[in-house]
Formats: sequence, structure tokens, C-alpha cells
Amino acid sequence: MVISQERGAEKERKFITELMRKQWEDERTRVPKANPYPYTTDYPVVPPKPEPKQCTKPEPFQLESLARHEEELQREMEERRRKEKEEAQMRIFRAQPILKEDPIPVPEKVRKPLTEVQVFNLHVDSRAVERSEFDQKVKEKEMMYKRYREENEAMRMMEEEKALKQLRRTMVPHARPVPNFSNPFCPQKYEKRKTATVTPPMSSAAALMR
Repeated sequence: MVISQERGAEKERKFITELMRKQWEDERTRVPKANPYPYTTDYPVVPPKPEPKQCTKPEPFQLESLARHEEELQREMEERRRKEKEEAQMRIFRAQPILKEDPIPVPEKVRKPLTEVQVFNLHVDSRAVERSEFDQKVKEKEMMYKRYREENEAMRMMEEEKALKQLRRTMVPHARPVPNFSNPFCPQKYEKRKTATVTPPMSSAAALMR
């Protein structure tokens, strides 16, 4: 514990020392230092004064958007003049000539002959006859199926009656003969020997007891 504390204190001292050194170097670099003149009796060489330049003259920009704008304005002005000229021409009164003959004669309508009424056969009549025949066949089949059902039902009833009569005949009580007790059953004596018990070898139990 003491060694770790000493190591931490040593690290903290090094960090503080490094921080103070960096601050001192930063302050030292911020202080300006003047460069001294060289120790000589000669006059310093002064560069010649440059010639004055002419002032810049502003020139207008040649933008494509301005050119397009001027063209669009010119086109709109021409379109407006053209419309005004057309309207002025349309306001001038001009007399229309009198048409004596139809320039586009309409052809006379040809009358069609009257329609001759012809007798025609309706499908309703034929369908009514076919429907009546179909209904008649359906009725005949229904009657035939009904007769078959009645016959089957009658046969089934007859079979059930026959089976019931036969069952009633078999259910008539009949007397049973008295059993013969002249030779009664006598159970024989059990002659098998009894099981002899044998003690199993207990080697592990005997070893533990020793």
C-alpha cells in the first residue's frame, strides 16, 4: 500500500513539473524579441519605391441572364404589338356578301319504304312446350321412385315382422333338466413338496462384521 502511494506521488510530481515547464515555455514564446541592428557604420540599403499603379476601372458584367431577359422582353413587346394589330384589324367593319345560292348544297333525304311486318316464332312457345314435357317426365320419375320406396318399405316391414315372430318363438321358456349329483366333484390333495429355504452367501456382510 505504501509503495503504491509513493508511486502515485512520484507520478503527480512529474506531471506538475511537466505542466509548469510547458507554461513557462508558452509565456516565453509570447514575449516579443526585437532583432538588434548589426554593428556597422554603413547605411542600410533602402529598396526603391514602386511606381504607382493606375486605379481599377469598373466594367459592367456581361451576364447571360441579362441577355436572355432582354430577348424575352423584346419577344413579349413584339407579341403584344402583333396582338394589338390583329385586334385593330378585326375591329374594322366589313360587309358580308349576300348568298344567292347555297355553296354547300345539302342532298335531299331519300325516304325509305315502310317496314313489312313478318311473323316470327318466339322461343317462349317452344320453351313452354319443352318445359311441360320436362315437368311431365319429372312427375313420372317421382311417382316411380315413390312406388319403389313404398314397395321397399313394405318388404322391409314384412321382413321385420317375420324376424319378430321368429324371435318370439325362440324366446318361449323351456324347462331345464335337473343336474345329476350322483358323482360329485372331489378336489385331490396337493402333493408338491414345500420350498426349502436356502440362506444366500453374505460374504460382504461377513467381511464388514469382522
